[in-house]
Amino acid sequence: MKLAPRLGASLAIMVLGTLATAQSGGPAPSDHAHIRAAVAELREAARELRSAKHDFCGHQVEASEKTGEALAALEAALACVRH
Repeated sequence: MKLAPRLGASLAIMVLGTLATAQSGGPAPSDHAHIRAAVAELREAARELRSAKHDFCGHQVEASEKTGEALAALEAALACVRH
């Protein structure tokens, strides 16, 4: 079982679900606590990936890239709410 494709798919689903909820106009907490928590966790995961002494069976680079993409999407969504 490959980690990176599953990780990429999971991150994509999380980001798309978050964005779809934000765009649907449905009820959302004013502080977006879950999105902010996801950003914090993804930042920590990115740090762990960068500092790891192994390459996760060849998946480190892709996992790091997908984590960065997810962070960028969530941060863009939060920036949109602030405007």
